[in-house]
Amino acid sequence: MKWKKGFTLVELLVVIAIIGMLVGLLLPAVQMAREAARRSQCSNNMRQIALACHNYMSSNNDSLPPGVEKKTYQAGMPGSGGYGIFTFILPYIEQASLYDEIDFDISATEHQKMMDDNPICETVISTYICPSFTGDPISTEADPNNPYLYGALTLYNGVAGALRTDSDNNSRPDKDKNTYKPTPSNQKFVCQEGDIPDNGCFYWGKSVKLRSISDGTTNTLMIGEIPAPDIEKVNNAWSSYPYYARAWLVGANAGANKGFYSSKVCERKLNESTSNSQFNYQAFGSHHSGGAQFSRADASVAFMSQRIDYHLYRNLATRNGGEMMWEDEE
Repeated sequence: MKWKKGFTLVELLVVIAIIGMLVGLLLPAVQMAREAARRSQCSNNMRQIALACHNYMSSNNDSLPPGVEKKTYQAGMPGSGGYGIFTFILPYIEQASLYDEIDFDISATEHQKMMDDNPICETVISTYICPSFTGDPISTEADPNNPYLYGALTLYNGVAGALRTDSDNNSRPDKDKNTYKPTPSNQKFVCQEGDIPDNGCFYWGKSVKLRSISDGTTNTLMIGEIPAPDIEKVNNAWSSYPYYARAWLVGANAGANKGFYSSKVCERKLNESTSNSQFNYQAFGSHHSGGAQFSRADASVAFMSQRIDYHLYRNLATRNGGEMMWEDEE
């Protein structure tokens, strides 16, 4: 009598264990591949935004779109509640019909106050959303009396330069102690939420000319990712959704504190905790591991390590500082 061959219970358990180990090894690789695809799509988004800025320049006397327009919607507060970068480039990212629907006789904040009666505010533009961001692309946690959080978000911001102070020289070698000169009062816009220097690609109430990027377009950061992933922080004004991302429609808030919505000043390191920081100084950062992507003023896109030398990072943020790029990007 012949017995049929089969698996013993021990052999079956060993096979199951081996299959489990192989699946365990495979899953991280699949996740890494998916994140690589998302990061590639994010890079493409940033390139499209940068190219849109260049196309805007071609139609506007070689001027970049303003960080926020100078138009006065509120008495004594030019730019407050006005439109910014991500509204003005709509015609150059195949969103001309949406741009034409916007009533520029009223402020962006007035559009937000209409809430559900104004579908423009809730129009999600995929080019403005990083695929690695896991939150809702539309923020509806607002009311007509407090509309600043309302609308479809942008997960990218313009680079508004670096505010120079005497403390910038502190960690430099002795020979470089006088490298940085404090930003003069006539070269910055004073804000309760953090002064904005006139040395980046985007400024409050002003369009920067291409010819003023004297450091070279390859050496100047133009668009970066936000928000930095510090959302677990508590007791901090930016710890709740949508953190410090804001609606693409608005360039700045409608208050006297002058929060810059379309751009950020490079005062914090990449992905740095932003607790107790003024809004205009919130850190650039991303949900890609190890750093964030930036588009330069020449429309190229590069991933920047969060370990980049702080001084080099801020040197790259200015368009006309004439700084020496003595450190390499990582």
